[in-house]
Amino acid sequence: MKILINKCHGGYSISANALSMYADKKGLKYSVKNEYLPFLDLADGTSLSFYNIERNDPTLIEVFEELGSEDFSGISAEVSIVEIPDNAQYKISEYDGTEWIEQIWIEVTLDELKNGLSVEQLSMVFKGCDIKLKH
Repeated sequence: MKILINKCHGGYSISANALSMYADKKGLKYSVKNEYLPFLDLADGTSLSFYNIERNDPTLIEVFEELGSEDFSGISAEVSIVEIPDNAQYKISEYDGTEWIEQIWIEVTLDELKNGLSVEQLSMVFKGCDIKLKH
């Protein structure tokens, strides 16, 4: 799975251009109040910004790969793709704008642990995923 993170001081952001491209690829109807602000007013009365797009959204990754990091960087930021095993869960941590993947895990039930993990689950553990019990 691909995830976008900011690799240096500054903070994650995306340009209005990248956000419009994202909305177009998603088939969203929107209007732009200010072409320099990365916020779109959607036809359903809600708004769209980089705050409410998951960092692993395949469409967001596609836009990033087409446009490059210039349309995804905040002030003095450097956004790039980090890859982790598919279907893993993750936590992005941040200090002063610099981000990293702090934790990668899979959730399993107690029964799955008792009966043995699947080949996919074992593969994810071998790739560095922690195991958390589902409650």
